[in-house]
This record gives sequence, C-alpha cells and structure tokens, in this order.
Amino acid sequence: EKYAHFPVRVVREKGRGRLLVSSRPLRRGDLVLLSLPYATVVSDEQRRDVCAFCFADAAEDTRVSCGKCHATWYCTRECKKRDSKVHWADECTILQHWRPEVNESYNAALIDEMRLMVRVLARKTAERVNNARKAKLQAERGQKTKAGRGGKQH
Repeated sequence: EKYAHFPVRVVREKGRGRLLVSSRPLRRGDLVLLSLPYATVVSDEQRRDVCAFCFADAAEDTRVSCGKCHATWYCTRECKKRDSKVHWADECTILQHWRPEVNESYNAALIDEMRLMVRVLARKTAERVNNARKAKLQAERGQKTKAGRGGKQH
C-alpha cells in the first residue's frame, strides 16, 4: 500500500469519500503523512534571494540569473542548468513579456500564478511523454516475447 510506512490507512466511507485514518495512537509531533508538492515557484518578492530550483538562499555574490528574462535567479550555475528544461521552455518567454520594465499592467501575484501553471503543465506534459514511452517499450517487449516463441501464444 502507498501509505504503509505512515501511521495511517486509506478508508472509503459512503457519503464522505476517501479518508486517511490513524492506524495507531498518535503522539504530538508524529509525522502522519509527507507529500511533496506537484509544482513550486518562488514568489516574485523573493525571486532575487531564493534559488528558483533548490530554494536555497541565493547569495548576492554567487547567484546567477536567467540571461533572457532576468527575472529568475539561482544559487549556482548548476541549479540554473538543472532548471533549464522547465524554465526556458515557456516560463522564460512569459517572464520576458510580463516583467515590470516592459509591461505597465505588471501584477506580481498574477506572475506567480502564471509561472506555477507553466510548471504544472510542463510536469503533466513530461508525465504523458514518459507514460507513452513506457507503453511503447512494453508493447515492443510483448512483440519480442511472442517472436521468441515463434509467434505462438500459449
């Protein structure tokens, strides 16, 4: 089960849906469930101080920004490189157009939401591509297995 290492179990109740229920007595401070976020962004107000990839402090003397949009900052060149697939694909283009120096209707909260949506869509797209690749590999393996048996099914 997905939550086996946590002190909870999944229960379905009519009229209430799916619930997590404690599987043992809990004490104050017990970790009940840990769930990583699907997508994240650094808020506009903190974008120069926090790395857009790892969320570490981006020290002024070592931080680097995106050379195109100048709106996304990283603590190191390594983090910049690791974030490039998501950032440069669409997010950078949006930020180039919507930064305050270019657009009078700049709205920091709207920018944060747009950046988050871009990252959600990028992850969804990557998942679809990966699932399609897995399905193709499984189909190819199935054909090889049949071919290895002379095409006969048992």
